Amino acid sequence: MTQYTEEVAAVLRRQQVEKWASGTQYISAQYGYVETALNDGSVTREYHRDYGDHKAGDKILLSEAMSIDEMINHAPRNL
Repeated sequence: MTQYTEEVAAVLRRQQVEKWASGTQYISAQYGYVETALNDGSVTREYHRDYGDHKAGDKILLSEAMSIDEMINHAPRNL
């Protein structure tokens, strides 16, 4: 029955990393926008008032999320 131990551990690790990835790394608010970074590497900026070339309501993706394989390597080992 222990033949699948490694496969089960890999699936459990993947599930834990997916949950960790949706967590917030930081939130920063300045100059009329809110910037949010998640553990998956994605960074978004949402404008709440006009600033420069951007209008209130604009939402910009500054950085895309990592792939699941990158996240597994990047996530803390104690998950």
